[in-house]
Amino acid sequence: MRVLTLTPDIFREHCLRLQAEAELFCPDLIVTIARGGDFVGELMFPEVTHISVKRQRPSTETKQDLGYLAKFIRKLPVCLRNAIRITESACTSAGKHPAAPLSLGNKETNIISKASRILVVDDAVDSGATLAAVIDAINTIPGDRTVASAAITVTKRNPLISPDYTLYNNRTLVRFPWSMDYSEK
Repeated sequence: MRVLTLTPDIFREHCLRLQAEAELFCPDLIVTIARGGDFVGELMFPEVTHISVKRQRPSTETKQDLGYLAKFIRKLPVCLRNAIRITESACTSAGKHPAAPLSLGNKETNIISKASRILVVDDAVDSGATLAAVIDAINTIPGDRTVASAAITVTKRNPLISPDYTLYNNRTLVRFPWSMDYSEK
């Protein structure tokens, strides 16, 4: 397992590379998974309608509660930040348990019902439960549509669902510019 740090410029390049991977899919709607997927999706297919759905693991809330540690963590040498990130990944559940069903609002449902080619975008896929829950929610809306997915990285072996388009499918952990442990040093 390795850790890759993306500066804002390199992150932008990665988003454009991911867009190029999905170009032939020709989406008419981008559904981003908040929060990381919003940043990725914002740079992909700017001419296409985008909507955001909120779905996150319980561990994400815990990390946000520990935000006061961010200043300290950012000052650690990169080798220690990488070790912490790898340990965190190893400790998070890699189970194949589906997430609780996702309920979409009327606004999202109306927009999705009019789309024929939907690309679901997230920054990273770990267990795949979040991506599966979002795609399942989209598929419960009546209509004839094709749904594909994209993420910059897949961090676990054999997730519940794998994105159709990805840049790293080799257990690469990505430190994004918004990550709590991000530092350009």
